[in-house]
Amino acid sequence: MRALYQLIHDDSSESGLLDPFVLVPLDVLVDWNRENHPGYQDGPFDDAVIFDCTPAGHVRRVSSSNGWITFARDYGMNFAAVDLDPGPLGRIGQVLTYGRDVWAPVDYVTASVTDLLRRAITTLDDERPPPPDPEIRTHRLAGLPTTAQGAILDTEAPVHLADLKTFTDLRSLVVRGKPALVDMSIPAHVPIERLDVETARWQPAALPPTIVDLTLAGNAEPTPIADLAALPNLTRLNLSGAQVSDIEAIPTFPALRVLILNGRQWTTLLATGGKPDGLAAAELGGAAGVGDAARWYQAFGRKGGFHTLSGTRRPTDRA
Repeated sequence: MRALYQLIHDDSSESGLLDPFVLVPLDVLVDWNRENHPGYQDGPFDDAVIFDCTPAGHVRRVSSSNGWITFARDYGMNFAAVDLDPGPLGRIGQVLTYGRDVWAPVDYVTASVTDLLRRAITTLDDERPPPPDPEIRTHRLAGLPTTAQGAILDTEAPVHLADLKTFTDLRSLVVRGKPALVDMSIPAHVPIERLDVETARWQPAALPPTIVDLTLAGNAEPTPIADLAALPNLTRLNLSGAQVSDIEAIPTFPALRVLILNGRQWTTLLATGGKPDGLAAAELGGAAGVGDAARWYQAFGRKGGFHTLSGTRRPTDRA
């Protein structure tokens, strides 16, 4: 990369010298990397799971890094970065990409800038398909590849999460379609970090300790949640679309940092005097009356260093 800057300075008059990227001027490189780092930095109310790049182990599983130096762009709002802080199986100087067509924070491209140049020579004029979405949409778990890291299951049939036993890489599962029942018995060896379930009834069970982000919704009969206190890494919890019988158990959850409840749930929880001490962010989600909203704002307000979101106008609104 240093040699390219000494030789051509930038590639603004070319298209695809680095297949398919264009080297930007050095002053642009400096400005970009002073402003922010590649990848993304989610807010507290966004999904918490980061997928592995393929091949696994080459890129550190983080949302952004000051070891990723952006040096090139393409013409589709994507960017290339050289990685100075690789994973245990990667190498310094490997090339990553991020931007509009990348579903994860970054994708692995190749081992070096030199490899990009070689690839441009050997694959000139080739059309390459975009990288696949790491979160696969399916109607039945049996159709998923066992190496899937994320899945969106859209079905009305009962779901038994014990069927996940062969999915040793699965980190994110979303269940939609409001099946009549979801049995939550996930095998302990499945590394699920995000679980988002909308169901008419969930069968409570011991969840794996890897759970970081949990959303439960859609059930008609109130269901207890006290057992969630056994999850040592549960950081983000969204119950705003669920019926819960023991909302007062929430302050016992040891790692909770982000909590999303509807108006009635917040009112019930606050009435017990059990506002969780460790929260960094709170959201008023789902439905809420004026009185519920007023009590919520009085409890949390707009405190410095504390994130709040309100969705009291409609369940989908945020302000």
